[in-house]
Amino acid sequence: MLIALSGFSGKMGESIRELAVHSYEVVDFKSADLQKNKPDATIDFSSPDQSLKVVNSCLELKIPLVIGTTGLNSNHLAEISDASNKIPICLDANFSPGVHKLISNIQAFLTSAQEKITGITINEIHHTNKMDAPSGTALMIQKNIQERFSDLNLNFNMHSERKGDVYGIHQVSLLCNESIVCTFEHKAENRSIFADGAIKAAKLLINKKPNLYSIKDFLPDLL
Repeated sequence: MLIALSGFSGKMGESIRELAVHSYEVVDFKSADLQKNKPDATIDFSSPDQSLKVVNSCLELKIPLVIGTTGLNSNHLAEISDASNKIPICLDANFSPGVHKLISNIQAFLTSAQEKITGITINEIHHTNKMDAPSGTALMIQKNIQERFSDLNLNFNMHSERKGDVYGIHQVSLLCNESIVCTFEHKAENRSIFADGAIKAAKLLINKKPNLYSIKDFLPDLL
């Protein structure tokens, strides 16, 4: 599989290249001649505006696209959604299957909890170079819970911390009248877990029909 990588020199780009070196060919999206040597898929971990340039190029060449860039606004998301009508796109804030399993476990707990859960606190910790706060993963966790349990009228509190070279820690505490009932945590020990998920998603996306996918659509194949 030939992968065009946007964000080639970034930290996630470096992790993807290291993981793919023995099994896949990876080229720099910005410098490669994609028309002459069309990739099987593109993986994008860059910036929101650069992501739109990647989307347009993939549209033109009909290349499946994996997007892990965070900090996307409503305009970015609208263009990505429109593009997914013509090419398969996997968009996600976190490519670790464990994070999505975390969300499933929280939802299962909320479904069966004996206590009345009134609030949720999400603490996220990342390295000092991470630009967006709260993290895309923290916002994704909140959105999934809000949409699934809108009838509970949960009060959400979000806390972000940037320190050292932390790859990503997300702690989700469920509260009853401000007392913690249960805390769920996902901790990434290195970036390879995200790189592996992105590469596997790209491979699975190749044979998919145009649509907007997320990692949870591929979860059984990733665990």
